[in-house]
Amino acid sequence: MVDPLPSYPCAKLKLDQFFLQWLSEHQDLVNNLLEEVQAGRPLRGPASNVSGPSPSPLSPSTAHAIFASTPPLSPSKPRSPRSPLSPHRKSSLGLTLKRLPQFYFPNALQVSEARAAEFASRVRKHYEAQPSGLDLDQFTSMVNEAGDLPTTVGRALFWRLGGPEAKTVQQDTFLSWWHARCLLPAPTIKRYLTYEDFSPVLDMLLRHHPGLEFLAGTAEFQKKYAETVVYRIFYTLNKSGNGRLTMRELRRSDLVEALEALDQEDDINKVLKYFSYEHFYVIYCKFWELDTDHDFLVSRKDLAHYSQGALSFQIVDRIFQQVARRFTSSVPDMMSYEDFVWFILSEEDKSSDTALDYWF
Repeated sequence: MVDPLPSYPCAKLKLDQFFLQWLSEHQDLVNNLLEEVQAGRPLRGPASNVSGPSPSPLSPSTAHAIFASTPPLSPSKPRSPRSPLSPHRKSSLGLTLKRLPQFYFPNALQVSEARAAEFASRVRKHYEAQPSGLDLDQFTSMVNEAGDLPTTVGRALFWRLGGPEAKTVQQDTFLSWWHARCLLPAPTIKRYLTYEDFSPVLDMLLRHHPGLEFLAGTAEFQKKYAETVVYRIFYTLNKSGNGRLTMRELRRSDLVEALEALDQEDDINKVLKYFSYEHFYVIYCKFWELDTDHDFLVSRKDLAHYSQGALSFQIVDRIFQQVARRFTSSVPDMMSYEDFVWFILSEEDKSSDTALDYWF
């Protein structure tokens, strides 16, 4: 009896031979069909590509079933004139493309000529009644009415233009400064605020605000209060954390509103944003309790006692790894008062953007 299934020395080699033959032939067939489609020629059936004695790995019935089940191809869509592949688009690109006019001038007028003229007119009206110059109260009233500047900023500007011992500020002095700094600033003028830029404003606040009169004889508390206010301002507004408060960040903030609230409120603790003395006192006392040797530096061991040991050792290690924010302390592995302010603000309100960046 003859065995209908002849055996081979290695059946796997024979199967590989059949597979390679089928794959190579049909790969060529598929490539030919793709070339015809791309050229826009009508498709031909597989029978036209197979001629001569070469055997086909597919039976005629199988091939017919495959190609009969293939859906008809959609006719090629004509290219739109606006398509980037259109030759007309490429040829006319040089004719239609125009250079956009410059719309940003970094050293141009910061205000329109009409507003500049209106501001100068308001200033001159105040000086007409006082041709010899404006004293501190008159000057702050003038900049508040003419330029909408808070009183504290106006006092700092008076000191900036006239000096600490000045009694009055002249009209030409003020208008020259305003033209050079605000109307047409020079390219060399920096366009951001640093910690030191807030010192004159806070100095005037400590001198003149009725809610801070009790600090007149305590220079240490005055200094720490001013530092804490600056840290809170930059913590909230300076999103990049580089110590440079840009005009964009300032315009998007509520700092001007907080300064204006100081003009209306004698109780500084009611101005919760940045300037509350009670908030400063809580921060400073917590730092003083941890800093047992009072060198204004906090170690890992000191911080572990914060809030009666509420912080785990992992959290303390995470803070001192300085992943989110590097310490400003010059002593390695020690936290300065500024670093502590950043920590406690992030600890007390974890929902702020800066706190989220601090912890995560």
